Amino acid sequence: MVVFNTTIGKTAMMIKVVTEEGYPLTIGQKLLRSLLRAIQFTIVGQAFWFINLGIIVLRGEQTSIHDLIVGTRVWRK
Repeated sequence: MVVFNTTIGKTAMMIKVVTEEGYPLTIGQKLLRSLLRAIQFTIVGQAFWFINLGIIVLRGEQTSIHDLIVGTRVWRK
């Protein structure tokens, strides 16, 4: 739903993805974040699950690897 700058899932969960500074994502950030999320659902991407778990344990926050790479954060509305 590019028109509304969100997805049905994000709207239902009342979350918003923004840059680390709190600004809306650029089209490049959106595309890279989507590509990295898609990789997570492949066999190779299953290693991301362990990396994400390590990030959560070490950093103490629920930030996925694709958000760290792209420089985004998920905020509750």
